[in-house]
Amino acid sequence: MTIKITQSNLSGFGSVAGDELISAIDPETGLIPQTYLPTVYEAIPFSIDLKFEGEYLDTTDPLANTFVYADAVNNSSTYDWASLGLTYTKLTASTCRISGSHQNPFPNQFYRFVLPDLSLAVLPGNTTTEFYSLEKYQMPSPVSIMKSMTISVTISPDPTLGTGGGVQTVTMDQWVHWSYQSAVAAIAAARARGIK
Repeated sequence: MTIKITQSNLSGFGSVAGDELISAIDPETGLIPQTYLPTVYEAIPFSIDLKFEGEYLDTTDPLANTFVYADAVNNSSTYDWASLGLTYTKLTASTCRISGSHQNPFPNQFYRFVLPDLSLAVLPGNTTTEFYSLEKYQMPSPVSIMKSMTISVTISPDPTLGTGGGVQTVTMDQWVHWSYQSAVAAIAAARARGIK
């Protein structure tokens, strides 16, 4: 069985220069695959609702190759959304919301601080550890990264044939771009927290 995903109530998405989604467009349909979330900048809040439906061949006219849809009977996720700075919320049996902002998505981006004992330590930009100063900020390379998040969706058996259905894992992909403005704000905030 196939799962149809409908995206709605999008907020916080803007135009991203060099958006990698363009390369994901299906050459036959001209559409972006439904398992791609819109591209975002790191640290910029966004929200999107996803509705899941089972897709079944309409057997009333087999030659027409048309489909009928039925709402999923459950959706859930054991993915570690918090590690990305995101929240997964089940709204209904067939609908969920993904919201938040990607925090520190780039593994090679770092902040190096001078600690009170004058040693150097690489810590998160929003560290609560006492420090004298921010000694170095390393911007990421590359400046965009794809994150893949998983959701479990349960659909009913085919209403006509009584077959199929069950739990399927859906992987939602999203490109995240480094943001110069967010980096400058994080550096300024870190510097302000240093011991005076």
